[in-house]
Amino acid sequence: MLNISISDLYSLMDDESETNRLERAIQLIEDNSDNFVFLNVIDGDVEKRRILKPFGIRENIWEPYKFGLMDSDYRIIVKPEYDSIIDNVFSKDDLIRVGKLTAVNYQKGTGKDDLHIRLRFGVIDSSCKTILKTEYDNIYLYKKYNLIVVTNGPTCSIQGSGLFSWAGEEIVPVGKYYKIYDFDKEMARVITFDDKWGIIGINGEVLLPPVYDRIWPFEGKDFDSARTEKNGVTIDFDFAGLRAGKYSNDYSDDLPF
Repeated sequence: MLNISISDLYSLMDDESETNRLERAIQLIEDNSDNFVFLNVIDGDVEKRRILKPFGIRENIWEPYKFGLMDSDYRIIVKPEYDSIIDNVFSKDDLIRVGKLTAVNYQKGTGKDDLHIRLRFGVIDSSCKTILKTEYDNIYLYKKYNLIVVTNGPTCSIQGSGLFSWAGEEIVPVGKYYKIYDFDKEMARVITFDDKWGIIGINGEVLLPPVYDRIWPFEGKDFDSARTEKNGVTIDFDFAGLRAGKYSNDYSDDLPF
């Protein structure tokens, strides 16, 4: 049996011959059957539609797998360096959330100060370009709006949510809001660290300032307005007016009846 290492696997990326790529990939699988695995999905239609196939490789049976992505010709597009690959890739415009196991400590004041190993997530594109580094607790992709929302918890030095473009450009800095909720209807609810609610648009602009005690969920629902509560009084703000910035400067305590 040949002893083929990860460095040998990487060399497939630089092999100019399509035939050699295929032959070496097949040989690699045959000679390292215990240390190489393809990750298929149960849904056959999804499997057929994927343009990149995740695979795992390990140095030996005592080591955990590291995961990467191959195309249909067994060319390695993403090196097997991640501990988790979350997303299926159906088009070259798709982004992929990836994770790496990282040693972390809880921040002071949380009551936990021992060392923990947990996944930190980042984002790459289908050509393996890094969009966001693997340094976030949670990442949410909104392809409809080409937006990325990240959220950090108590093991991160900067906690809270942030908003990025599909290219990884910062729109709302991490920590401005405690949480940015799902984007729908070209907007998203936000909540601050002092439990005040507001609404932002797809460019990060404030559509409704975070001064409300509650904003009811509207994501995925057939509503034409957002219901808010402030000082025990509820009022609905129509989505068209919100998107137009009609209420963006309403920082007063007077409710707009």
